Amino acid sequence: MNRSTRLSKLLVALMMLVALVIPAGTGYAEEVITSLEYDNPADIEISLGVEGTSVRVWGVNSIEETKREYSDKVEWSLTDDKIIKVEKGVITPLEEGTVTLTAKYQKFQVSKQIKITASKIVEKVVKLTASQNSYSLLAGSEQKLPVIEAELESGTKVDVSDKVSWVSTSTKIVTVKDGKVKGVSIGKTTVKAMYSGKFVKVPVAVDEKITSLTVQNKNIVLIAGKSIAVKVTGMNSAGTNIVLSSKVNWVSSNTSVATVKGAAVKAVANGTTTLTGSYQGIEVTVNVSVVPKLLKLTFSPSRINVIVGGEQQLPSVQAVYADGTKLDVSDKVSWVSTSTKVVTIKDGNIKAVSKGRAAVKATYLGKNIKIPITVEEKITSLKVENKTVELTIGKTKPIKVTGLNSAGESSVLSTKVNWVSSNTSVITVKGATIKAIGTGSATLTGSYQGIPVTVSISVVPKTKTK
Repeated sequence: MNRSTRLSKLLVALMMLVALVIPAGTGYAEEVITSLEYDNPADIEISLGVEGTSVRVWGVNSIEETKREYSDKVEWSLTDDKIIKVEKGVITPLEEGTVTLTAKYQKFQVSKQIKITASKIVEKVVKLTASQNSYSLLAGSEQKLPVIEAELESGTKVDVSDKVSWVSTSTKIVTVKDGKVKGVSIGKTTVKAMYSGKFVKVPVAVDEKITSLTVQNKNIVLIAGKSIAVKVTGMNSAGTNIVLSSKVNWVSSNTSVATVKGAAVKAVANGTTTLTGSYQGIEVTVNVSVVPKLLKLTFSPSRINVIVGGEQQLPSVQAVYADGTKLDVSDKVSWVSTSTKVVTIKDGNIKAVSKGRAAVKATYLGKNIKIPITVEEKITSLKVENKTVELTIGKTKPIKVTGLNSAGESSVLSTKVNWVSSNTSVITVKGATIKAIGTGSATLTGSYQGIPVTVSISVVPKTKTK
């Protein structure tokens, strides 16, 4: 730091001290600045008849790092007051010529050349239009300001980019300098272009740097005509996740299958396509399959029994479509338990928590099915009431089976034993009931929770009545 800079900063500090010490209302307290500057330092050329052109002057305090508009506080002076008139920074051309415009405040002043030329635009400006509707910047990055066109009363459009005055509505978020808009900190604001009494505002969003993107669902299945939103989150350098769904730019590889607008994907026709999304140069992809209308879901097995503490794989699920197609969608359905006190679902398995009845529900493309689940205590032994049975042809008889659990409690399990006849021409079995078909012998073999039981059956002819 050179001597003159140190003296300048010392002087500013003393002036600030005086401003604090002298009571308000004495007429001596003033805002302290270290310099003045024009919003746009370039010289200006204005045509006669064009009114409303403004120049803006800013007071800068480099110590406090503040910047405020002083257009209505400075003392304006001209080298020739016949060429232009200026009031609070608004210039009115009077005649052709060149004049130096000086703004002075305290001991500081800035000057620029104003050139008034013969009238080029004699028509009134109706409105201003910017070539870019909005900006999305990263903090610290910058982009060129848009081209500004003035629409005249006759409908003619004229490029006035070099004549407009620019201002940021929040210099804490973005600044405008040397024909560029620069992101300062995260937020949303606008930059405003002014010319001939008209203005146009351009929205600017300043975002933080993202290090990675994550898509919630990388594989989407839709029925033609249906839509779904794609959720995307981004992680910043601090490790915080931010929802960016609406900010990702998506492109479909096959718009005849599916289109995308904003964060919404719409299925058009059967087929597959890939969506590619990008944000801040980072890309993510989503696979989209469009299928015929889904009629129903089917599953196998139809009922599941599980022992407390045990696990069993979720059943397979098939989708039946309107065109007759059947597809295994076991890996695509969403599962939920109707009672997590009885069973839970994790990693493709059903886990039995406690004794009782519940169901697991599978959902896919708006259709769902429920599979009944029975959770029972562990059985340690089975007992058949009659291990040998004799029947006459045509007669039936129930087979009673009881089980004993680890707590010593007994329960009737007759209907839960899976029976198989060794000779169905002699005896058949349905549920817990056997029926004699023909003379002879057969063996019923059953099991429950892996414990086997057998019953020996003899079928004899009917006794003839005399």
